[in-house]
Amino acid sequence: VAPNPFSRSTGIRYQLARAGRTRLSVYDAAGREVRTLVNSEQNRGAYTVAWNGTDVRGRSVPRGVYFLRFATPDCTTQRKLILAR
Repeated sequence: VAPNPFSRSTGIRYQLARAGRTRLSVYDAAGREVRTLVNSEQNRGAYTVAWNGTDVRGRSVPRGVYFLRFATPDCTTQRKLILAR
């Protein structure tokens, strides 16, 4: 994730060792889903997705700590994102 902290947008890079269902979602500190960035079958390879600090309706979310959850059939990981508007 770069940059982190970010103020306008951040790029999220990930790589898949094999094809499969990929889900990449952003959650607030209370655990509520803010936005799903990826939810699809993807082929093996490298990907980059941007998040511009907006929710599912396109509204800007407040500054603060958010969590990025990345899930594939092989693993699930979570990273902290800091939005500093």
